[in-house]
Amino acid sequence: MTQYNVRSMVIFCPVNVIPMVDAMAETLGYKAGFSVPLSPDGTGEPTYKGLHATARRHFLWLVTGQPDPLPTVSDEPTPLTEAELQAIADAEAALVFPDPESDTYDADLVAYHDALSTIRAPLHAYSRAVRTRKEEQKAYDEISADLTIYNGLMANLDETEVNALRAQLIVSGDPVVDDVALYGRAHVDWLASQHNLSVIEDTDI
Repeated sequence: MTQYNVRSMVIFCPVNVIPMVDAMAETLGYKAGFSVPLSPDGTGEPTYKGLHATARRHFLWLVTGQPDPLPTVSDEPTPLTEAELQAIADAEAALVFPDPESDTYDADLVAYHDALSTIRAPLHAYSRAVRTRKEEQKAYDEISADLTIYNGLMANLDETEVNALRAQLIVSGDPVVDDVALYGRAHVDWLASQHNLSVIEDTDI
């Protein structure tokens, strides 16, 4: 099942450039499908046409020429030694649970849990380091896989030609405006407003 990393992607293309973009897309097995007409005042003949889609990360890179750098992955955390584990076990065993009948039970209980947290801190730190490294490795593998696809696609293209087309496209992926993620028509309208364009109505998006 395809994983769409980019949940909302909008591309505007000048109408005179669309044939070139379509031709290049076809060589890679894509169909661009620019179907949203735009003009400066939302009337008349379109000066741009747009598309909205969900996409894999490498497709966003393809139209922007800006692949993400590979994230760093921390070194494997050093496991606790048997001696360290035994010391933790001994320290836990030496703790005495407070007497519920004591007048100072509440304070004693807080102190008990504080002491237990301190004893177990090395275990928790190791677990956090392992979990963090797994997350870093997952992110690395995902970016690496998309970079492999991106580099494979770029190997079949003339970079000068591609860059010339990229320079004419208006591209936006997963924008967040005033803490709200934009999708669908809201994304299209927002991007259009940023470039003095409006959708020519009677258009399905």
